[in-house]
Amino acid sequence: MRQIKQYAVENIPILILANKIDIDEKQVSESHSRSLSERHSVDLLTTSAKEKKNIEAAMIRLYHMIDKEKKGVAVLTNITMTIKKMA
Repeated sequence: MRQIKQYAVENIPILILANKIDIDEKQVSESHSRSLSERHSVDLLTTSAKEKKNIEAAMIRLYHMIDKEKKGVAVLTNITMTIKKMA
């Protein structure tokens, strides 16, 4: 998470995917994933590529996160342009 905040653009949408939920012996526990998600205030989605669970939901959620961020930038850009025209 530190590297994302250090190297990624500001306000980049982040979605934690806990994959391989179809496997009994997990390398990362559900509680640890949830804790990481809560600690960094990011969304968490459990997935299984093998069983095709939540893969589409993950893509859709990420799309909406990006779209929401993009609209916010567009609104801010329009406001800035309007203010410059008024000056």
